[in-house]
Amino acid sequence: DKVSFDIVERQGLIVWLYTLKHLKSIRKYGHVHYISKKLKYVVLYVDADQAAQTVEQLERYHFVRQVDPSYRADIDMTFKDSIPNRIDPNLKTTIEDKEHDFSIFISDVAASLDLPKRNKSAKISTENQIKEPKEANEPKKKTNHPSKEHSPKETSPSTRKPSRGNRRSNRNKKNQPTQAKREPV
Repeated sequence: DKVSFDIVERQGLIVWLYTLKHLKSIRKYGHVHYISKKLKYVVLYVDADQAAQTVEQLERYHFVRQVDPSYRADIDMTFKDSIPNRIDPNLKTTIEDKEHDFSIFISDVAASLDLPKRNKSAKISTENQIKEPKEANEPKKKTNHPSKEHSPKETSPSTRKPSRGNRRSNRNKKNQPTQAKREPV
């Protein structure tokens, strides 16, 4: 009464298609893992012992361009030693964190830089280089851009153009026929 499960080797097939209309007929050959609508291919997994027969049957279809086997089984998936000089965290013994004294390093770096020494005369010369702010009495430079502080141009009411709404209303009044006043009979 024990049920045993046997691992069946699977083979991936990449089926390149001319059109995706006939996907239902491909599904009966194995498990469809992925469908690319843009590149028009299907990733299909079948039993490894039936892979050669499945390839022949799929290549008979008029909508199949090409069938390629997947090389995933051929790739070594153990990445333990792929990075040289890597210490495996599972095998590494616990190393106590040591406190490092960086004072020697800092003094060596400072000595290698050859920084000029500061003198009182150097301090005075830097103070003279600081520019004093401009006086408030000096006139401001004129710019091409109108600023918000300037008032708009003053124009007389006779030279001003009427606003857009006024022009339209005046135009409509001009184009409308004048109605004669009726006199009572």
